[in-house]
Amino acid sequence: MVKVLIMFKTLTYIMLSCLLVTAGKPVIAETLAYQSVGEFGEVVFSDIEHPSSETIVLPHSDAAGLSSDELISQMLSVAQTLEQARLTRETQREALRRSRQARAPITPQQVTTPDVERYPLFYPLPHRPGHGHHPKPPIEPTPPVKTFRFEPDL
Repeated sequence: MVKVLIMFKTLTYIMLSCLLVTAGKPVIAETLAYQSVGEFGEVVFSDIEHPSSETIVLPHSDAAGLSSDELISQMLSVAQTLEQARLTRETQREALRRSRQARAPITPQQVTTPDVERYPLFYPLPHRPGHGHHPKPPIEPTPPVKTFRFEPDL
């Protein structure tokens, strides 16, 4: 029983010290984000720092979050803006396509095929054209070379 009381007191002191340590630290009132330019020129925001990124300090807001109706209306307005931008881009592409068609020549181009002798991909080895699989000429043996050694008379 005594051991349990000692453990309870120790645990209480540890919890109080942790509480005092965390209460003594200043509250972080801002969040860091990193902005960089992607491979294709797009702006990329991340919470991971890269060598080419710029640090952005985002203020911490204690304001209450938006209600579900406000979130839905906000998403709807963003969707309508994106839809309008897409329709504008499609209209511009269609106008560009029509102007290119008006400037394009109407005469069809002549298609010519060269008269080149073609061979199939597989030929049996002795008959493959152009690869010279002819038998090698026989090699005539060379006569042995006489060697002379000088041996003195004794």
